[in-house]
Amino acid sequence: MAAETVIDFTGKIKDGQNITAVIRKSIEEAPKADLKFVFPKGVYHFSPAESFKKTYCITNHENGEKNIAFLFDGFRNVKIEGNETEFVFTGAMLPFLFVNSQGIELTGCSIDWSIPFYVQGEVICSMPKSKSYDVRFNSEGYDFQVADNRLVYPNQEGFSYSGIGESLVFDKYSKSPVYNSNTLDIHRKQNAMVEKLSNGDIRITEKIKSYPSVGSIIVFKGPNGENRYAPAIHALKSKDVVIRNVNVYHALGMGFLGEISENISLKNFNVCLREGTDRMLSATADATHFCNCRGNVVVDGCLFENMLDDGTNVHGTYVRIEKIISNRTLQAKLMHFQQGGFEFARPGDKNWFIIAPLINRQNENKIVDYRRLDDYTMELTFVKDLPKELKEGDLVENKTWNTDSFVMKNCTIRNHRARNIVLKTPGKTLIENNYLNSMMASILMRPEAYFWYEAGANENTVIRNNTFHNCILGGGEQAMLFISPRFAKNFDKSGWIDKNVVFENNTIHTFDNKIIHATSVNGLVIRNNKIIQTKDFKPYNPENPLVDLFHCKDVVVKGNMYQFDTPEFIRMDEDTRQTANINQK
Repeated sequence: MAAETVIDFTGKIKDGQNITAVIRKSIEEAPKADLKFVFPKGVYHFSPAESFKKTYCITNHENGEKNIAFLFDGFRNVKIEGNETEFVFTGAMLPFLFVNSQGIELTGCSIDWSIPFYVQGEVICSMPKSKSYDVRFNSEGYDFQVADNRLVYPNQEGFSYSGIGESLVFDKYSKSPVYNSNTLDIHRKQNAMVEKLSNGDIRITEKIKSYPSVGSIIVFKGPNGENRYAPAIHALKSKDVVIRNVNVYHALGMGFLGEISENISLKNFNVCLREGTDRMLSATADATHFCNCRGNVVVDGCLFENMLDDGTNVHGTYVRIEKIISNRTLQAKLMHFQQGGFEFARPGDKNWFIIAPLINRQNENKIVDYRRLDDYTMELTFVKDLPKELKEGDLVENKTWNTDSFVMKNCTIRNHRARNIVLKTPGKTLIENNYLNSMMASILMRPEAYFWYEAGANENTVIRNNTFHNCILGGGEQAMLFISPRFAKNFDKSGWIDKNVVFENNTIHTFDNKIIHATSVNGLVIRNNKIIQTKDFKPYNPENPLVDLFHCKDVVVKGNMYQFDTPEFIRMDEDTRQTANINQK
């Protein structure tokens, strides 16, 4: 085994120093293997000017040239050891990028921004009749101005959003999205009229479906297509990545993104608010996200709070077939604008076809040639002839790049937009001993070829010993456990897609009736759960049963205890009833 090269910055950098150039020089001059960086306790700053520059594509974010503080490309066995070290960034930056690397360990540090890439303020006056509301924005620690009837922010290192963008409303005291926040989750396509009042407050005039209440905190994060600059940590085409004892207090996108990577462990990795802060937001997108990762992924003992998207999302990718070129070659396309440049496949990868109208995986094959035509379109050539029934509009899913196992345990996920956990993976999945509090569905299982085109069907999922508290606070159509495939109109739901789902020994304290909704599941077990209704909020759906099942097969329901005002515990359609085993009072 080669000797480890240790680069110890103790005594070489000073507390409060901008170390961008120092880090870049150290990485550029370091050997590419068996390397350890050691950082002393302190606060160290980074800015774009002297950072690494790299133009590349980041799934679910904006592509382009990125300013990168720590860039490790083609490295092996690298440790970055902090000692309660705080890395503070200014402007548009990507803190850590690991690409084509193996054996990465990052420990003992935090990631934050001097000025966050959002603004927030208290609603002082709400005037729905005049389609306006007044906001007293937090000024200390934020940067914004009103110019030409526009709110301009964050004004950092030459970066500002083109418009006011997306917003969400939080409770001032709990720091959670407000009750019925689904009506206040605004995705603007046009700018609002903004004016500064004589007392310094800012009046916003616009037509929206619901207006925020006085005393609530409204947060703006910029327009869709501009507000996901980069994750705090990105592992791309890398292997054996360990992140431990790391706090992400802010990120200009996701907290951690694993993309086409293998074997990832997040232990005590927290995307959260700094203690004592007045900020409402941590990451502006998901806390963690795993796109076409394989091997074993473990998320253990983590705190995810106050993000503006999911706690975690584990998925593959569907590409849509545009045309059949020959008996072994087809042209396919990535369908979401933030998937541009994503490397869908490599020669040797196995795949499935999803052939309409069926929604289940079919006809395994192997890719022998992958040719990218542009950022979205590709040609795929296979070792065997294509199925004769394959046609335009059908889908290809990569089988090789899916998790063998995904484990999330001992985590707390709370006070954020969207879902706690999104699962779309055929590997073994265990969700255990977590505390979950959600604005939308707590756990969403949704293979989807409609918007994001995130594959695929879950085949072996156990959800046990978790505590769910006041989930679906924001309202809307979803259930606490929501299993609901969504495909384009050329597909139907006559088959089953998700299978082998066990939901057991969970404790649920919540206010609304929609606990479980499942569609097209083959093998669903709901047993020994404790369900207690809270009186914290008014139920949205008091007429609903607690469990709603449609077109499911081999369902077992038994031993669940519930104290709930509900017309019935379970409702099933006739398809489900034919094979169901119900032993439930």
